[in-house]
Amino acid sequence: MGDFLKLKVRWNNKILQITVKPQDTLADLKDMIYVITNIEPHRQNFPNLPTSANLWDDDYLLQDLDVNPDFVLEMADLLCEPLPSTSTAEPSYDFIDFSGFNTMLQPSNVHAGSGDQLVFDIKGFKSLSSPRHGKKLIVLDVDQTIYDYLGPTRHLAGRPFLHEFLAGVYEDYDIGIWSATDMITLENKMEALGMTTHPDYKLLFLMDKYYMITIPMEGQMVRVKPLDSVWAKYRQFDKMNTIMCDDLKRNFYLNPRNGIVVSPYSYKAHHKDDELLDLLSYLKTIANCDNFAALDHSSWKK
Repeated sequence: MGDFLKLKVRWNNKILQITVKPQDTLADLKDMIYVITNIEPHRQNFPNLPTSANLWDDDYLLQDLDVNPDFVLEMADLLCEPLPSTSTAEPSYDFIDFSGFNTMLQPSNVHAGSGDQLVFDIKGFKSLSSPRHGKKLIVLDVDQTIYDYLGPTRHLAGRPFLHEFLAGVYEDYDIGIWSATDMITLENKMEALGMTTHPDYKLLFLMDKYYMITIPMEGQMVRVKPLDSVWAKYRQFDKMNTIMCDDLKRNFYLNPRNGIVVSPYSYKAHHKDDELLDLLSYLKTIANCDNFAALDHSSWKK
């Protein structure tokens, strides 16, 4: 079957040709489509899915789809669209290759970084460096996790031991930042904290609220951070080698086995806050673990 599969997905009178790996699942495909279309995975419907798998069979392997090379998978938005028509009009094509960097790149927003690094910007996402071989991934929240925007000075706004923490985890982890704010605000915070130019570590990427999705939870709609959106961009990372740290447990509701809840940071407690030292110790302890999702992170402080 080869190292890659090419799937054609029809949406909005266009055909998206997506290159995936045989071991990718339906959930992976949904996340790739989400990156392209901004249609959240739980809203995607595939009326002609050639398998017994339905909308919720997200673990179904794409290599098990019984399709011929000309097959086109129909996709509709459950909230906004009727089922795709069977019109024979010639569709337009967007060819999206997810075998490398798994994102839509346009010449205007791709540029060469230092050395052989490829740095690119798309809406809601900014790559700052290249992933390193053999490293695991930590995804950090900003507000109340490492930063208090109410802090009257830069020193008080940043959580104590921030740079020591980041330099320490950088030995074993690539570092991604995911904020619930917009990209301009996020970049300003990173600059204020000195995190984008520090000599002892590099950030892998910045992500903002654009990549959060809305789901129903306890009778209300809330915004969460699906790690699948990160994994769709960096195929070397998955649930086995990714950890997310956030002061809001709901943010990793879709990936509960990959989340660490940290105590919210307030600048008023700056003089006695050592949360990041404890967190660094724990992350060092589990750095050689083969499967983060197999651990119980709820007791990380014990």
